[in-house]
Amino acid sequence: VVAGFVVPLGLAAVALPNAALDSGKLVALFRPDPYFTNQSINGFVSRLVEGTDRMTALAPGAFDPAPVVAILTIGLAGATVGTLWRARKRLRTTDGLAVALALTLVGATAGAPKTSFWNTALLLVALGLLLYAAAPDLNLGALDRVERRLLLTWLATAFLQPLVWIVGPLPPGPIAGLVVVLGSLSLYGNLALWWLLGRRLLPSEITAELVVASVRP
Repeated sequence: VVAGFVVPLGLAAVALPNAALDSGKLVALFRPDPYFTNQSINGFVSRLVEGTDRMTALAPGAFDPAPVVAILTIGLAGATVGTLWRARKRLRTTDGLAVALALTLVGATAGAPKTSFWNTALLLVALGLLLYAAAPDLNLGALDRVERRLLLTWLATAFLQPLVWIVGPLPPGPIAGLVVVLGSLSLYGNLALWWLLGRRLLPSEITAELVVASVRP
């Protein structure tokens, strides 16, 4: 993934050095973005402190969202890489590799700075990889009870998220705060799917240790 990003960017810089003048547009991709369809970590944190014409911020101007977004995104990336490393022996098998690819896709979708709700359709590919590896006959009984609940959470949030957007802008208050929290339902579902995939790769207690270690100062 890194090579796929850096190599073309480097070649473009060599071929068209004048294009570097527009590099500010690339930097803007990582700036806080509270737009209501932004279902990334960036969108969740940004909406807590920055309002829009659709949502009222939960705590306007309470903190700078940029460093918080960076910490959480790096934490998710660290937990994903850590899970893959601990499960590296499983990556030698077809089913283990399928789940690892799904985990990476889900983590990247949640962590990408401006992932639109519509972009989460990519996670249907991750679901297909999961079912291929865990339940090739589409028998969800191959998943344990917790995993089935996590899968249901992901599916439910995908259907419920557009309903939250029906609510118009509200004055500051408990209801407006609730709308902001529910405004990231799809992100919560994506993280539930990420957790499910992590469970499939590693025992749940190891996955929990990786998550704690990735966010510990």
